[in-house]
Amino acid sequence: MMLLTLSNGWHVEKSQWYFLLSSALVSVYFVFNKKVTKDVKPLVSIFLQLFTVGISSAIFVSLTKHAPYELSSSVICWFVVSTIIATTLRYLLQAVGQYSVNIETASLIMILEPIWTLILSITILSEIVEPQKIIGAGVIFLSLFVYTRLSRR
Repeated sequence: MMLLTLSNGWHVEKSQWYFLLSSALVSVYFVFNKKVTKDVKPLVSIFLQLFTVGISSAIFVSLTKHAPYELSSSVICWFVVSTIIATTLRYLLQAVGQYSVNIETASLIMILEPIWTLILSITILSEIVEPQKIIGAGVIFLSLFVYTRLSRR
């Protein structure tokens, strides 16, 4: 991951520490979510998670932010698209996937997320890839290959 994210030499920026913290918290969430989906159906689990976050965020915003805003049809459209497609559908697919496979397989699939991000940034955004990032992607693939070979023994 360091090879994929470090761009100014080997100097770690503040945002990369946040990324590391986020990755650790997502790992904890991943394990807890797998334990919960053993006893609770994925649809119920995802509903409770998104409902809790939505209600607590609405309460927090109503108590702290008092900026004037105007609701237009485009704002409502983008809100619906981002909540339904980008958030709810993604979490639902992840919960159903975790419910369907064992935790080791699910975590191996999630390790490939940075690789997919790199591939999409190359194809959609025409990003110029530094050799360091290609080496980083290769290290991730190599680690997955070694892990699957050793776990089959």
